[in-house]
This record gives sequence, structure tokens and C-alpha cells, in this order.
Amino acid sequence: MYTFPIQFGVFIVLAGVMLLLQVNPLYLSIFLILPILMIYLEVTGSLTEINFSPKYDSQNIIVFDELKKENPTIIISGHYDTQKGSLLFAPSFQKYIQTYFNLSYLSFALIIISVVVSNFIVSSTIYILNTIGIVLSSLSIIFLIYSNAIGRYINGANDNGTGTCLTMALAKHFKNGEFGVYNDVNFIFLLTGCEEVGSKGMKAFLREYKDKLDKSNTYFIVIDNIGSGNITYLEGEGMIVFKEYNKQLKHIANELKDSYDIQKFKNLLLPTDSLPVLNQRFNTISFLGKDKYGNMENYHWHTDTIDKIEKEHMDYCERFFIDYINLLIKEVII
Repeated sequence: MYTFPIQFGVFIVLAGVMLLLQVNPLYLSIFLILPILMIYLEVTGSLTEINFSPKYDSQNIIVFDELKKENPTIIISGHYDTQKGSLLFAPSFQKYIQTYFNLSYLSFALIIISVVVSNFIVSSTIYILNTIGIVLSSLSIIFLIYSNAIGRYINGANDNGTGTCLTMALAKHFKNGEFGVYNDVNFIFLLTGCEEVGSKGMKAFLREYKDKLDKSNTYFIVIDNIGSGNITYLEGEGMIVFKEYNKQLKHIANELKDSYDIQKFKNLLLPTDSLPVLNQRFNTISFLGKDKYGNMENYHWHTDTIDKIEKEHMDYCERFFIDYINLLIKEVII
């Protein structure tokens, strides 16, 4: 979350500085292919990554009785890692996060455009725009470095203890036969690690299982921080490149509006585990808890503790997902 933008940002700033030092812009344009490719692979949820961050051990928890490729499959997933709380996610800064990211990407774009255009045009305006890009990009990188340095990992009761416990609860309901007896439907219950650092756990799952599943008949239900606010489903993923979720999965959620207080939002600033699923052309939908303004309580902050989670709300969410899965089976799978 913190180190990846720092990596490609440093490459882009370095290219901008080299342009000011009169290095051939053709060489710099070739050099910029690396950070541009890094960004593209990340924002599209590709299973192929270019990332120079230190790697640490993580693992997924995957549970299923039997897996037959010819059968339709329902995958219920939550992630069990959490994030650092820092100035970047401080409640007082929360309303500026979107602006911060927009300015950061704009400043990176200014440098890239300046380098590319310099291959064809020599102009003082280009160098001014490049300098502005260097200054803003450098400030953005320094801010991320500072946030990463002072950040402390949060408790993560909502994000994503709630998605983890609901996935486990739904596995128990399945074993108790509350989704009916469907011997010709595969159920997989998945807890992923490293969601907060680029959905590494989900990508690992897809690398291992994508060829064992029928893409047209596999349905991912991703449960992210849902411990407060209204049950909310997203319409798709992508801050830069938008990808839409499966229409049938969204339609089923909408059908339950008469029974549950459900709302929808287009997408989040940061991706969920559904992004790499979309990249592999599987059917997916992500659920979160948001208020009517689209805010998530205690998001990536130290107040995200278990005393903020109400049992009645979790029971409510549990009933919703039981009804949602049963409706999915009835209307789409069977």
C-alpha cells in the first residue's frame, strides 16, 4: 500500500530529473516503460507483477469438500490481514485522500507527458510542467515514506475481522445444510492473506485454481469490512481502469432490497479482492459496510476495535448472506 507507489514514483521522478539534465528523452521514454508497466499491471489486477518490495510469508486458508470442474462453484471469501494506520488514513485527512491520490497521479502524468513530448518538441513550457511534476511527485513520495515510517498496524476488527468471521459462519451454515442439499454445486470458503498489499492472497489462489474452475459458472462473493453502516455492494473496481462486476450478482443483491437495507456504490478508491478475480474474467461481487455518504467507520484507523462491532448487526449480515446465496443458487445456478 505504501511502498509500491514509492517505487514507481521514484522511477518517474528520476526520469523527470534526467530530462532537466538534458539526457536524451528517447532513452528516458524507454526507461519509463518500467514504471508505466508497474502501474498498469497493478491497477488492472494482473497476476503478473513488477514489485521490488521486500516479500514476507503469508498463506491462504481454503476449505472445500469436493471440487469438480464441471459443476458450478460458489466461492465465499474474506481477507484476514489488516493495514497500517498512519497520517494517510487519519480521520482528519480522510476527506482529502481522493484529492491526494488524484494530485499524485496527475504529477506523475506531467512528468511522463513531458518526457514523451520532448522527443518531438523543445519548449520551455514542457520543462516548467516537468518541474511542477517533479516537485509535486516528490512531496507525494515523501508523504508516503513518512506515513509508512510512523504507521502502526491496527486491530482490524472491522477490516477485515468481520469478513473473516462471516466467511467462517457461512461455512458452518453450509455444513448444517442451510443452503439446501446441492450435490452438484461446489462450495469453496476462502480466507486470503495480503489483501491490503495488492490482493496477493487472492492472486495466489487464482494462480493455483483458475484452471480448475469453469469461469462462466464460478461466482465469487467477496466480503470486506461490513461491520458497520448499511450493507453495500459495489458495481465494479478500478480507480483508473474501471471494470464492472457480474450483472446477475448485482441483480440478486438488488432483489433483496425489500428485506434488507441495501445500497450500492460504483467503486472504491482502493481495490478489493474482486479486482484480480475480474482480471481473470470470473464472476464476482464485493460487499462492504458504508453509511449513506459512502464513508466506512474507523477505516484503516486505530479505533477499528472489536468493541465497535455490534452483534445484532453481524447477525443481520449473516442472515443476508444466507438469503443471498440461496437466491443465487435458485435463480442463477440451478
